[in-house]
Amino acid sequence: RTFYTANFENYPGYFAFSSGVKTESTDSAIKEVMTEIEKYRKFGLTEDELTFTKGSMVSSDALRYETSGQKAGFLNSILSRDLDKDYRQKQNDIVSNITLEEINEIAKKYLKPEQMTILVVGSSYDVKDKLENLGYGKVQELDNEGEGKKKIYSAKDDVMSNLTEEALIAGKVNNLNSRNSFNLLVSSAVVELDITDPKLEDGDVIDIFVNGKAVIKDYEVLKVVKTVKVNLPSTQNIVTIIAKGEGADAPCTAKVVLRDGAKSYEMIVKLRKGESANLVITK
Repeated sequence: RTFYTANFENYPGYFAFSSGVKTESTDSAIKEVMTEIEKYRKFGLTEDELTFTKGSMVSSDALRYETSGQKAGFLNSILSRDLDKDYRQKQNDIVSNITLEEINEIAKKYLKPEQMTILVVGSSYDVKDKLENLGYGKVQELDNEGEGKKKIYSAKDDVMSNLTEEALIAGKVNNLNSRNSFNLLVSSAVVELDITDPKLEDGDVIDIFVNGKAVIKDYEVLKVVKTVKVNLPSTQNIVTIIAKGEGADAPCTAKVVLRDGAKSYEMIVKLRKGESANLVITK
């Protein structure tokens, strides 16, 4: 849906579009919306579209003041903006009488897709590369407070240059987190990952990707061993573990044992929700 807001005090009004879409359709949905906005800017509305929009806006106006909160908001608008008591009727008159030429001139003047801010809420790992391929600019990642820049690795990131490289040591416990990257040379084309909760089951949830493709998603880590076979199609392969949930006792913790034939490598993974850790496996 699209909507607009009026300016208030020193804050400008804005035009916006919002929608809920499937994760895998995020990039295509954004492209479709931006195409439609650009089309309206270049070619304008049709007479039928304008007639429908007028009728919809005027007929739904009465429904905006049914609850006590809506009525209080209406009165607040009048008082804070020093509006006439009949300002809503005046607005409806403007909507009813605006012409196709006038609305299309407004569209040409104010619709500027190249200046729009695109905000996507979801898994950066799943959508980042697709969004950047749309050509609207570099994706800036924010934390759940809307601040800072939180790094979550995607399949195309150069993890070798972004993380400290450490070698896994057979027979010892290796601590894996978002600040280090383990490197491992294996002899098998297929390795196994045994996943367990090293402490109490408390609802930790993880995803595991190999070269950007999911091999396990939304898995709740349990005391019972979960064995995942991992095919290694390339000479160098990136296994990424992502914390989807921290459970009752943060951080998200999992014991992961990588088995390469007779050899085994044990890791304790500790991640905050949204963080990722990587294994760089070479064969």
